[in-house]
Amino acid sequence: MITSTNTPGASLRIYPGSPPRDSVSLFPNNEQSLVHNPTPTGSSVHSQVLRRLATAAISETDLDSPARYPPPRCHPGTRLPLLQTLESWSRDASHYWQMFWISGPAGSGKSAIAQTFAEFCQEAGQLGAALFLSRSNVRDGNSRIVPTMVHQLSIRYPAYKNCVDAILERDPSILGQGLSAQFNTLIIDPIRQGFLDPVRPLIVILDGLDECGSRDTQRDLVEVIVTSLPPRGNQSPLLWMICSRPEPHLERILPKDFAECRREALNIDSVESMKDVERVFGDGFRRIREHYSRILDLEGWPTEENLRRLVHTASGFFLFVSSALRFVGDSRIGDPKAQLATLLEHLHNRNTATGPPPFKDLDSCYTKICSGIQPHALSTALRILSLCASDVSGPHTPQRIANNLGLAQSTLYDTLNGLHSVLYVPPPEKADTEVLRFYHLSFRDFLQDPTRSGQFTIGDRPDIPEQQLTKDHITPAPAVSSPDIRSPVSEVGRAEFSDSIKLARQDNLVGGVLGSFEVLGDGVRNPNKLDASTNNPEASLGKCIGETLGCVADYRIQESLV
Repeated sequence: MITSTNTPGASLRIYPGSPPRDSVSLFPNNEQSLVHNPTPTGSSVHSQVLRRLATAAISETDLDSPARYPPPRCHPGTRLPLLQTLESWSRDASHYWQMFWISGPAGSGKSAIAQTFAEFCQEAGQLGAALFLSRSNVRDGNSRIVPTMVHQLSIRYPAYKNCVDAILERDPSILGQGLSAQFNTLIIDPIRQGFLDPVRPLIVILDGLDECGSRDTQRDLVEVIVTSLPPRGNQSPLLWMICSRPEPHLERILPKDFAECRREALNIDSVESMKDVERVFGDGFRRIREHYSRILDLEGWPTEENLRRLVHTASGFFLFVSSALRFVGDSRIGDPKAQLATLLEHLHNRNTATGPPPFKDLDSCYTKICSGIQPHALSTALRILSLCASDVSGPHTPQRIANNLGLAQSTLYDTLNGLHSVLYVPPPEKADTEVLRFYHLSFRDFLQDPTRSGQFTIGDRPDIPEQQLTKDHITPAPAVSSPDIRSPVSEVGRAEFSDSIKLARQDNLVGGVLGSFEVLGDGVRNPNKLDASTNNPEASLGKCIGETLGCVADYRIQESLV
């Protein structure tokens, strides 16, 4: 939560005439420079330009929009390192980073971080605009995103509003033009003319960039922002914070060495996330006990064992935590003990569990994500997910899955384009070494329960012939037939065998070992390529078989470590 502190010192005004404000901090006892929150005059709020902008803007994206009530916020005492970094960044006079990009899986807490930081910036007088985007509130995103930013900036900064008023008076059609034209005319031009020149930079927050219209719109928006950034070290009136899921088309927009952008990837499996989850569960159950203290005896509830089990199941997945606590504490039911028992029963055995489903929020989130899969790709996507969820034919590298399903690698990656928020998809250059995996197993459970996933159900086993699951990309060398299997292995046959073994070890594919046996047989049967210097064919054959068995052993060891 945002905590105000009374730190003495001279005030720094963002806009002339704004009243002094105490400095604020996300953390208590943290001395910072003073900044101010400008307040427009009453007459400006009702001006024609604001009415015009309000019509073109997306009202439901605002920081305090009733459509988002109650908004997600970071639980007190959680996310402290990241929030501290954001606070320092907002006050950094060197402008080392002009953009702060946070990415993370669905349900990892990005919106809560954005809301908490936006409220801090508002109290500190540094909030320029905050847009909380979702598929439900973004319509015609290409033409409404910039007017939404401009509308919020105009409400907070009267001088800027007057400039925009003059621009729209000259050319009202600008609100119907393309994103780039709107951005340059309504944001960049006023900045160049000095109408948006705060003492401290204003923060513009875009949460849910991946929900903003089409991919082209998302890409265009980032590109116009990046183009507007001055060189590192130069003062800019606007700093940009972006939150998104780790979608590949967004990851590719900025080069990894783009110096003006600080990147932060949320890891739900980190030790810090686990500790935060434990704290949220502990405080959540304490509030439930207090709420029912007059009618129920909840002393010692829940047990340490049940709490540990919930924390372990949640990993660092905050959406699971909030869903679980909301289900257990549901006042319409009024029986938290029974609700917790139902929740634990579903976690233990979802197939035989009874009672109401405990994960409506999760199911809604996952259904929305799966609905984004293109209809023509749905069947293929479900086959891929089914194989990922199974325990057969592992490890589930993209390359292995593509070959098991008879897909081109490009088809597999195109099919999974909309699932990066729930599924880790290795980059193509690591398609043969890293595995596809669910960020959180609750998504797998959702997919395997037809009462929850409906048309997106995958079942417990992949719909793939068993014999096909042993195949891989290794193609054995062409066979040269010979009836004499007592002949020694030739150098050519041994070389082909060795190359095949190396591929099998590199890709961790047991099918490669089977292919190696075929190559070995070809070499043994080839009378035209025998090694005449070898007088002990049995020894040569035994050595090759020994190497093959060694490869199998290596594979099993690697499998156990995956």
